[in-house]
Amino acid sequence: KKTPSSQFKYGIRLNQELIQDRFNEWLYSDSADYNLAPWSTALDSIILDDLVRANNEINSARINGYAQLNQYFGSSKKLWLNAGIRSSYWSLNNEWLIMPRVAFYYEPNKRAYKNQDTNAFNPKTVLRFAFGAYHQPPFYRELRNFSGQINPSLRAQKSWHYVLGLDRTVRLWGKDFKYSAEAYYKQLSDIVPYIYDNIRIRYYAQNSSNGYAMGFDNRLYGQFNDGLESWFTLSFLKTEEQINYVDYAGNPMISEYLRRPTDRRVNFSAIFQDRLPSNPSVRVNLSLIIGSAIPYYLDGSARYSTTPSIIPAYRRVDIGFSKVLKDKNSKGRNWKWLKEAWVSLDIFNLLDINNVIAYSWVKDLNNNRYGVPEYLTGRMLNLRIQAKI
Repeated sequence: KKTPSSQFKYGIRLNQELIQDRFNEWLYSDSADYNLAPWSTALDSIILDDLVRANNEINSARINGYAQLNQYFGSSKKLWLNAGIRSSYWSLNNEWLIMPRVAFYYEPNKRAYKNQDTNAFNPKTVLRFAFGAYHQPPFYRELRNFSGQINPSLRAQKSWHYVLGLDRTVRLWGKDFKYSAEAYYKQLSDIVPYIYDNIRIRYYAQNSSNGYAMGFDNRLYGQFNDGLESWFTLSFLKTEEQINYVDYAGNPMISEYLRRPTDRRVNFSAIFQDRLPSNPSVRVNLSLIIGSAIPYYLDGSARYSTTPSIIPAYRRVDIGFSKVLKDKNSKGRNWKWLKEAWVSLDIFNLLDINNVIAYSWVKDLNNNRYGVPEYLTGRMLNLRIQAKI
């Protein structure tokens, strides 16, 4: 089917949002059955470290719209443009957002690729460059601070993206694979700082920081065996921010550049799938994930610290085996009342590695607090039998 030289799309959406939040939370921290007040020594009564109660309700409207143009150039259509604009308005903070975006794509050997013998290797290459605004209007969780109060004047977090990428078909081990690479830089402003409290995200509800994110992603994927996708990814990331805050004496301060909670510098993952040559219905899949250490801020004031706690590197290996009992290609009269059936056995966290997910507070007799690591699930077996009638 012939691709038209230009395509234009547009859309608009209106949402009415009603949110009711009943928030009742308390924190009590002791040590070995000793009840310690946050400011002194043991007491006969129970003294809570923190108590938050809130009853919030928001009734607001959002309007979102977009217009987008895809334009091809020249008879061979080697170069094409994707440009557009998105806009949004939220009645709660009366903020209009205008977000222009543009992306250029260039396929230098497109005509040669089309004219080559279909049995020959076709090294398809696409270069791309994109930039634009990707602003994120807040939702309710960003509005609510640690005390349960909401900030209705919170503005959208703003980001300008600059991306340079490459997609190329390569021949490895007699198979065609696709390699993708992408380098990016994101200028961030009006950021709402946050911390992880176990697996919960807690926001400061203030547009109090500015920062950046930069990185380089690589991915190679294809089929070692027909119908079974495998891929390998290697990513590098650095993201930091400067936070404006008020110290204990009431003085306005600005922090140094601090690692953001998502600042995982290196991440590698691989998924490999294969089947037995002598019995294709028996399959195996192997996955590997390795991620470098990330920062962890144990409480609100520690977010401004240049020496956060560290969650160690994440490492995990999973392996799974499956046997197709029946599918659409099966022959014979066995289980003719079944359309499909298969059984699988998965071993999650094969090496039984203790990966840290968060830290919890523990006090000593001097009222000092320490972070005790909490771990993700260890090795697990999962047996599944599935069928379709």
